[in-house]
Amino acid sequence: MENKILIALALLISSGCSLTDDSQDLSITGDWVWIESTGGIAGTTETPTSTGDTILVTITSNTIRKYTNGSLTFESSYTIQTMESVIYGGQHAMIVYGNGFKQTFRREGKKLYLSDECNDCFVSIYSKG
Repeated sequence: MENKILIALALLISSGCSLTDDSQDLSITGDWVWIESTGGIAGTTETPTSTGDTILVTITSNTIRKYTNGSLTFESSYTIQTMESVIYGGQHAMIVYGNGFKQTFRREGKKLYLSDECNDCFVSIYSKG
C-alpha cells in the first residue's frame, strides 16, 4: 500500500500537477489589485506607495476595466490568443485588447503577471482581490 502511494505521488509530481487547487486555476477573470510595475528604459519600479495610486483591474469573460483611485480609467474588450512573444520569444498566451495592444500573461496562484508586448515596456503584478 505504501508503495502505491509513493508511486502515485511520484507520478503527480512528475506530471507537473500540484497538490493545491489554487495553482490549477488558470482563469484570469475576477478582481485584481495592483502590487507593482517594473520596466521602462530606466528599469524603474512603481508601487501604490511610490505613486499614491490604488489600481483595481476587473476582468470578465470579454471585458477588462481598470479603476485608478476608484475611477474608471480604461475599458476594453479583449480576446486571448497564443502568439509569438517579442519579449520572451516563442508562443505565449496573450491578452489582445480591442485596440490591438497585447500583453503576455501568466497566473501563479493568487498573482497575475501582465507583460506589455513591446521593448522597454512594463511588467505589472496583481494580486487576486
